Amino acid sequence: MSTPNTDLSNLRDRPAWAGMEYLVLLGLAALLGYWQWQYRGYVKDDAFISLRYARNLSQGLGVVFNPGDRLEGYTNFLWIIFSVPAFWLGIDPLTWVKALACFFGQVGLLITFWASRFFAGDRHDGYTLLAPALWATSTSVVLWSQGGLEPTLMATLCSGGTLLAMMLWSRDGDHDPDARMLAIGSAVLLAGAGLTRPDAHLFGLVAGAFAVADMVRRRSISRHWLLWGAILLGVLAPYHAWRFTYFGDLFPNTMYVKASAGPEVWAKGREFVASLLGFNVNPAVFGLAVLAPLGAPRRIAKLWGLLLTTLVLLYMVKIGRDEMKYFRLFLPLYPLTLALGGDGVRQIGRGLARGLEMTGVPPAKSWVLPVLLALGVGAWGAAFCVDFTASKQKWNSNFLRWSERSFMEMGNYVSERSEPGDVIVFQDMGAAPFTAGELTWIDTIGILSRFVGEQCRKHRVNPFMKGIRRRTEGGREAVAAYEKAIREHIFENDPDWIAFIAYVPKNKRTKFGRSVKKAVRGDGDVEALFRPRLRSNGHTQGVTSDRRFAEGYTFEAHWKRNAGYWVVLYKKNES
Repeated sequence: MSTPNTDLSNLRDRPAWAGMEYLVLLGLAALLGYWQWQYRGYVKDDAFISLRYARNLSQGLGVVFNPGDRLEGYTNFLWIIFSVPAFWLGIDPLTWVKALACFFGQVGLLITFWASRFFAGDRHDGYTLLAPALWATSTSVVLWSQGGLEPTLMATLCSGGTLLAMMLWSRDGDHDPDARMLAIGSAVLLAGAGLTRPDAHLFGLVAGAFAVADMVRRRSISRHWLLWGAILLGVLAPYHAWRFTYFGDLFPNTMYVKASAGPEVWAKGREFVASLLGFNVNPAVFGLAVLAPLGAPRRIAKLWGLLLTTLVLLYMVKIGRDEMKYFRLFLPLYPLTLALGGDGVRQIGRGLARGLEMTGVPPAKSWVLPVLLALGVGAWGAAFCVDFTASKQKWNSNFLRWSERSFMEMGNYVSERSEPGDVIVFQDMGAAPFTAGELTWIDTIGILSRFVGEQCRKHRVNPFMKGIRRRTEGGREAVAAYEKAIREHIFENDPDWIAFIAYVPKNKRTKFGRSVKKAVRGDGDVEALFRPRLRSNGHTQGVTSDRRFAEGYTFEAHWKRNAGYWVVLYKKNES
């Protein structure tokens, strides 16, 4: 009878262990599916931007939000393409994109496991299940499996493509029969990532740098890396040429809007990244990931993963913030980061086993403590994530019902009372424009407005950080000029409708709600209650305080999104 080996990674020769590993993986997939279903009531309003683009494309109107206006107001082209079949097939588009996101969430589980196996030297051991367990229970993964947007697809493309490139780097020889397929698979996935989001190009650039380094260290031109580069450029170069020809700009409009502030945003970005590093079990994950390169094999690949992690964090510092919850911008790299964290636990376990052997513990027993460590870390991390996910389930699963309904009701309301092509000003370009498809929408934040995007770039104002910009030298004047230009633009377009959000502070919500109910029941002045709340909303750009607004528009209706968020609609006076 053989004795247990002190190095758990050598258990690759045990078929029973490997079978149990895959059985656990199947259970984690079921657990992830359970929580995906529990969060089915969630959706992010921005998902309807992509769906409106997809619907217009399916109807032959082109890649446009407002018919006739070629503006790249999205950053997820491939996701839009994936959404188009829903309209051709007559399937509810929101159900379609949610199903896609859930599917890619499950694929991300496999990639996390494969990355763990790869960092372990393709061996089966208990440590390889740590990262998949955290992926399956991650609140970020669960939420964005139902958000209607592309983060889980990005995780599949970015981490999957990078993992295959790491495998190509680690091949035994340039003529390995699998190398060609690794090159093709990596290039296709990373090209797909580039088609999906602009920031995904970072993954391809880093992989390209390692491709050059690989050829330098091998002192030969690798036909596999050349094939990889040809596929990547062969997809992305024509795509960007089409983008420039079609939209007339090198960058998406969203980039001008969200990246238009100055260096003062870096401080906000550092706070944002600090909150990411402290979210959920991330302190342990990132701390353990740093330990992964301490052990072989795949040390270069592990350093590659840490380099990518650093670069993505720096990118998040640069943009300053992301209004979408649970750090969806880091999800593309999360499978690799989790796998690095799991490998960090492996390094600690190996160190413990060696230390025990040095103290005289028999090799047959030195593996017990590392196994208990792995089980303890995995159970703690998964339980912590499950508890957090469960604590947020009720609120998030009701989001579609109590949040998007108000936008859809407003969209239906204005659509039924408008002619095709009528103009409406609104700050939230999501469910409302999607529901009222034939209207022309002017976005005061600027994601879907070329003019507002130009003003953001001209005055270096991020619409989500105007307060920070005002506190900089010359910032107050810049924000004032920015808001004035947008107001003039809005009134020049002579909109038929104007709608904004009345935000109510937490300590005033109960009293405010009662006042609205009382005014509605008693036929009181409801609009007077909303007026000060609208004027304090920075996204109105001062429109509701303008004399032209008071003289030209009349309060029409309101909808309650939640206690602190009310949609208020005005209609242009009849001439």
